[in-house]
Amino acid sequence: MKQLLTVVLLTVVIGFFPAIAHANLLSNAGFENAEQGAWWGPWGNSQHAGAYGDTGTGVGGSKSIKFTANANAGTGDDYFMYDNTLVAVTAGQTYYGTIFAKTNALINEEVTIKIDWFNTGSWVGTSGASTPLSGTNDWTALNISGAAPVNATHASLAFFINQTVDGGTGTAYFDNAYLDATPVPEPGTIVLLAGGLLGLIVFSRKK
Repeated sequence: MKQLLTVVLLTVVIGFFPAIAHANLLSNAGFENAEQGAWWGPWGNSQHAGAYGDTGTGVGGSKSIKFTANANAGTGDDYFMYDNTLVAVTAGQTYYGTIFAKTNALINEEVTIKIDWFNTGSWVGTSGASTPLSGTNDWTALNISGAAPVNATHASLAFFINQTVDGGTGTAYFDNAYLDATPVPEPGTIVLLAGGLLGLIVFSRKK
């Protein structure tokens, strides 16, 4: 019985720790490294100058990316940022992107993410966008996934604040970006694994 219980415990432990310790293809995914001009480590913006390096608002760590709606005329991207390093990917492989977003009074604005695919630096397609977030929300995970096209060699995770109607207002924060071939587990899954492990430990001690 003890041998069987040991095997079960090891199985749970082996399955538990990979679930909370994922690889991540992105660099400076928590935006903790120092700002470098208009860039944040490998992250760059291709629209307007954002307000980067907001301190004290990170979902993990002390910093996050901050975008403020610019209320320009017309719809489309107010700001967007992307991983300028273009991480290597395998054609046909499914990849999963996640970033946490926090919004404050976004009116006529929404935030979303997508995955862009590239071949030797040239854009070859997009997977996205994620379900948009607007209004006021505490830190919320935005998720996107897609298979790399047959001609894709690299990918970039991009996140946006888009104006949907003229006169958009509000602020959005982004933190803890993620891109890899394994999805980030849902918090409930981690809780269940941890609970099962704890229960088995308690049961073994009683025995």
